[in-house]
Amino acid sequence: MLEILAGIPTIVYGYFALVFVTPLLQKFIPDLAGFNALSPGIVMGVMIIPLISSLSEDALYAVPVSLREGAYALGAGKLPTIFRVVVPAALSGIAASVTLAVSRAIGETMIVAIAAGQQPRLTLDPRVPIETMTAYIVQGRPRRHAARDARIQDDLCRRDEPVFDDPRDEHVEPASGAPFPEERSDGRKTRRPPAEKIFAAVCFAAVVVPLLVLLVLVVDVLIDGASRVSWDFLTSYPSRKPEKAGILSAVVGSIYMVTLTAMIALPIGVGAAIYLEEYGRRNRFAHVVEVNIANLAGVPSIIYGLLGLELFVRALGLGRSLIAGSLTMALLILPVVILASREALATVPNALREGCYALGSTKWQAIRQVVLPMAMPGILTGTILSVARAIGETAPLITIGALTYVAFLPDGLTSPFGVLPIQIFNWVSRPQKGFVIAAAAGIIVLLVILLILNAVAIILRNRFQRRIY
Repeated sequence: MLEILAGIPTIVYGYFALVFVTPLLQKFIPDLAGFNALSPGIVMGVMIIPLISSLSEDALYAVPVSLREGAYALGAGKLPTIFRVVVPAALSGIAASVTLAVSRAIGETMIVAIAAGQQPRLTLDPRVPIETMTAYIVQGRPRRHAARDARIQDDLCRRDEPVFDDPRDEHVEPASGAPFPEERSDGRKTRRPPAEKIFAAVCFAAVVVPLLVLLVLVVDVLIDGASRVSWDFLTSYPSRKPEKAGILSAVVGSIYMVTLTAMIALPIGVGAAIYLEEYGRRNRFAHVVEVNIANLAGVPSIIYGLLGLELFVRALGLGRSLIAGSLTMALLILPVVILASREALATVPNALREGCYALGSTKWQAIRQVVLPMAMPGILTGTILSVARAIGETAPLITIGALTYVAFLPDGLTSPFGVLPIQIFNWVSRPQKGFVIAAAAGIIVLLVILLILNAVAIILRNRFQRRIY
């Protein structure tokens, strides 16, 4: 469930901040403006919790069980074992998850663009509208190019309807005969120390809070948009009339783009992680590469949009096409895939590699038959998070010029395209109530697609998951 919450697109969080969180806060803070900094700040704080939890869980899970059992055998309780053995062993993975999450929040664009008001001012008051640098970039480009976009869309969409304007326990099995730390030798459970009870309660609350947010978000979206979801909505093209607007072209464009993005980024990312972890030498050059990959993972997505605009759209002459968007999104998720895959590979004990070498295996045989299967859970987790991020990203695609009104399906790699998050952003930005309902319906479809993708990936991950003894 936490992985599903981590994969929810930021456009959905922006809708949630604007339509649900702000009205709720206004009941307790009467002078809170309709657009403000407080709502998106709270929502972004909730948004990064699952990302930290999901990657940290994999880092903790990868700690060998023998370390826990050794601590228990020396008489340590569960709490000292966690803080003195498990957490230090998993600290690199936990630190990486925190770094990724905080950097993602700093560079967030769409939540602020939707719910913060886009009013430049110098203030420390979170109750008033603000403007961030990333949101300024994504909002500024459509305004500068609105006339040109309208002309291009008019040429592409020769239909009866005119084009509307772009708006603004862990369960540790004990060793043979070894009791759990909570059990006495006679089988009776001992009382947990008060500090351990408090710690367990805090950890439980940390799990429950994101799940409650997920529940509230889903219920709110279902209430607003369930009545709008229909076969006609799924098979119709966008329209200037809310009751006739559909998402066919946006859904197909999203599927095409994510498929191409995964085909480009995942082999390169996993291959780079294998080289850096298994083959690369530990020298200054390798350190520079590692630092830069970590830094790239924290670059705001809007920067990748600007890079894609200059490199793929203009320099390579690909135009505002499907392949240009896919290449841009591949650049966006590549550092995440590399970092997550490398952390997963690093958690495999060296004893397993040495055992393979002792049996006469080559390095490639050890990697293929032992290291990769043991690291596959972490690799798939990184894949889940990266692909989910790609399907829900909006700002880079707006920057490179993905269309908001597409009355046709992509017919090739060089075809113009639109995606579902951009269509939702378009509808949320419009003043008519009907378009807000259509946006909620689009969010429902987007969440269903993400749920299916995450479910398939989690099933595959669980099949590969093994305990390290």
